Amino acid sequence: MMEKFMSRLYKTTGLLGLMIAVSLCAPRQAEAINAELAKKCREKSMAAYPLMTTGGKQTNAKEREVYFRNCLNNNGNVDR
Repeated sequence: MMEKFMSRLYKTTGLLGLMIAVSLCAPRQAEAINAELAKKCREKSMAAYPLMTTGGKQTNAKEREVYFRNCLNNNGNVDR
């Protein structure tokens, strides 16, 4: 009787340990972007890459997008 109990106990704790190990190793999702950070990064990206330069030449929208994403990923701290 005691052997059955101990066997079940070992199986249960082993399963529980495995579940905990898997949950700790699972990748975590990124934090949600808040509106304040998005506005701040948009302003920075527009200042760094304005729609029209003084010569009338349009800037590259892809560069502006990369700058914006970099700003979001670094919580608003971007080095040019």
